[in-house]
Amino acid sequence: MVMLMQWLMTKNGVAICRLATELLSYKIGEKIDTVENFSALLSVGRGTVQSALKFLAKNNAIQLEPRGHLGTYIESLDYEKLWKISDINYISGLMPLPRSRRYEGLATAIYKSFQDRALPFNLAFMRGGEIRIQALKDGKADFAIVSGLTAQAELKENSGLRKLIDFGPDSLVSGHRILFSKPGFSEITDGMIVGIDQASSDMRLLTEYECSGKNVEFMSFPYHQTLHYLNSGKIDAAIWSTDELTDRNIDVPSSRLSTQKAKELNDINTHAILITGHSRKMLDNLLLDILCPKQIREIQTSVMNEKIEPVY
Repeated sequence: MVMLMQWLMTKNGVAICRLATELLSYKIGEKIDTVENFSALLSVGRGTVQSALKFLAKNNAIQLEPRGHLGTYIESLDYEKLWKISDINYISGLMPLPRSRRYEGLATAIYKSFQDRALPFNLAFMRGGEIRIQALKDGKADFAIVSGLTAQAELKENSGLRKLIDFGPDSLVSGHRILFSKPGFSEITDGMIVGIDQASSDMRLLTEYECSGKNVEFMSFPYHQTLHYLNSGKIDAAIWSTDELTDRNIDVPSSRLSTQKAKELNDINTHAILITGHSRKMLDNLLLDILCPKQIREIQTSVMNEKIEPVY
């Protein structure tokens, strides 16, 4: 970027960075604040603000259209350039553990979207939607990817969280089935021991609704040990991802979810939802600009069809 480092080393550098950060909260066609108000907000002189605006325009980060007494409006805006000039270091996101090709496709699509824009980005993987949400609320990440079911539950309880992007049905998982320990089992019945991962709100809710009205015993266990618990006879049944069954060619007795409520929740649960926490309009604008659901799904599908190698 033209003479960026030279500018940032001057006394106007801080003002330029802070102004770029403020402008990230705007959209094309919006009226921007006055030079006077920016001057007061940034605690700098009017001349410094005007110089910062000229710098941003010269570097094609933003183009303004004066409309006389109506004010000044944004004609064009480049979120990537504003982000690079701003005083924000990098963007961090949280995702589920990549247990299936579908998960890998989603992670690859998000990673490549940031990589293609040359933006500093960090993607971390954590087991359990509630754990990712808590990390988001603790300020340890800028966004978290969770299932539609987790998003629905958490948004009811946390007014500070926002559902920013819904990547659509089957973007996180294609669904779930009930796995059984013995070939003779085809449904959950009274007296069974049913595995349940308490760290996963999705699995907990699906299991509880599928077992509604049945006299069963729940045994807590980590989701990734499902097959071990089934094969060893510690549990009789557990709900598991259909994608993992397919990807790993696992041949175990299984059946579809049977109760109406479990089926409804299963459909909601297939959606990958991007949740943001802190009130940062500039970050929301940037994420919406970078993570186009249509493009994300195209890359995800290419990974699932083995046309693109997963990278994340």
